[in-house]
Amino acid sequence: MKKRYVFPLMWLLICLSAKAQQPLLTQDYYYTIDPATQQKKPGYENRYQYDASGRIRIIQYNRWVEQKMKSGPVNRKEIEYDQLGREVKVTYQDFLNYSDTVTSTRIIETQYDGEGRVKVYAITEMYYLNSDIYTSTFFYTYSPEGCLMQMDYQARLNGTGSNDYTVLYTYDNPCRLVLKQTTFTEESYNPTFETFYYEGNNLVLNKAYSIQGTDTVLNYEYLYAYNEHNQKITEQRTGSYLIETSYDMEGRVSLITNYTWNSLLSTWILSGNTRNMYYTNGQLQEVSYEYFSPMNSLLFRLRYEYNDAGNVSRVLTYQKFTLQGGTILEYNNEQLIYYRCDGVVVANEFYSVENGTRLLTSGNKIVYLGPAPCEQQAKQDLRIYPNPTTGPVTLMPAQPLETFVIRVFNSSGQFIREYTSEQGISPVDMDFSEFPEGIYLITLTAPGYATSARLVKI
Repeated sequence: MKKRYVFPLMWLLICLSAKAQQPLLTQDYYYTIDPATQQKKPGYENRYQYDASGRIRIIQYNRWVEQKMKSGPVNRKEIEYDQLGREVKVTYQDFLNYSDTVTSTRIIETQYDGEGRVKVYAITEMYYLNSDIYTSTFFYTYSPEGCLMQMDYQARLNGTGSNDYTVLYTYDNPCRLVLKQTTFTEESYNPTFETFYYEGNNLVLNKAYSIQGTDTVLNYEYLYAYNEHNQKITEQRTGSYLIETSYDMEGRVSLITNYTWNSLLSTWILSGNTRNMYYTNGQLQEVSYEYFSPMNSLLFRLRYEYNDAGNVSRVLTYQKFTLQGGTILEYNNEQLIYYRCDGVVVANEFYSVENGTRLLTSGNKIVYLGPAPCEQQAKQDLRIYPNPTTGPVTLMPAQPLETFVIRVFNSSGQFIREYTSEQGISPVDMDFSEFPEGIYLITLTAPGYATSARLVKI
């Protein structure tokens, strides 16, 4: 239960902290920690390959298989591009029991018109255990103004099928949708249509109908309301849910309250809320989620801390489950995020905190292709290779030095080890195999000379 929110959170933090163009990553590796021995256990990984233009060509997802003591493939994604760099074919493959045997293939092919809009979007799924082939194809037609006017859908299983449908779109001015009509070739499906109403540029009402014989039946409707700043303050689906949104003086979302409709009581019942708090500099400080149901309730709180570069460096997570009968389960988690000098994430560490005890539970390492641009100068003064490393490294000063001292510090600034060169010995070979994974600062000093570089141990 503790890990449910951990790994998706990592990607949120990457998005929150990314300020520069992301470099090419080659491996995303996850591991867990054995609670009894605190030894690292392999988990799963994503491996990336690129074409000559730096576009992703292949992503392969592997999971560690304990019985085989090696990683086995789970699925694979391969992307093909046209001369303009647009995706024209994406192939997904699933593998059987971490072997090389493919159990299913899903191919998505995209065609574009002369204006660069999607004209045909086709999906082919092949299942090798039963030899089934399923295809679904979307055809798009546009107006001279570029508005989507018609979408035709065809689905086939082993070459046959009859659940095709067509969607027609109508606009009141260029590309502001007022009517959406859907008709099916299969007579058992009722035609449907949706209407859209606006006040100014804001959508205030959306109704969905189905035509059943000679009757027109309202299936559902959405109601929207806005404040004087055109910010949405309510969203309601009739007879289903209601969402109310509040903003602070800076226009930021401060509170989202959720209600569900109770048909027996004919009233709205509070089902949860989300509160946002901000630091004085505008950065998100805390997010609290509260969910309620007849059986239990959940409080889930995230608190963010940032480094000097403005990137999220620490996240504290608190979870409180109140179950029926009054049983309360509380969990605390902590995440530490590490960055390269250019601000991209290179590692995450996840901890559990129970009864005052803080234990490392899992983590991930991200390996990129090539050094960060801001590391180039340091690497010219002091080259370290391979970097990242699993153990052995070679240190090469940029200029001949008769004597020099190398010192190693961990990411917390603690001194780890010192190496004094023999006269005239360069380069220097060192072994970091016994060092924990992480980021290390390597300093080199000599009479009238000093430099440093970072080393990533994976």
